[in-house]
Amino acid sequence: MQVGLHVVRWFEDPMPIQSDSKDSAVFMPDNEPYLGRATVLQFDQIILTILKCNQSTAQRTHGMQLSDMQQMACVVIPQSVSLALSIRELVRAT
Repeated sequence: MQVGLHVVRWFEDPMPIQSDSKDSAVFMPDNEPYLGRATVLQFDQIILTILKCNQSTAQRTHGMQLSDMQQMACVVIPQSVSLALSIRELVRAT
């Protein structure tokens, strides 16, 4: 499964974050603390893919009769995406 592989690699990124870029509340392309970290880029790409999949699935399921399991997924999956976005912001802020 490709998504799992990318997530595992994200934790193995050996490139340190530059300490001088932490002081800024607003980051520009020249002082992004994660600039050049391939694993953070992969995490961004995973999030974009999940958002696109969730959008198309949500559009299809709004007019359908759903089972209890499907209704649960309609709640849990968007919350998981929100959690991933929060993690992404934490990565950016550190």
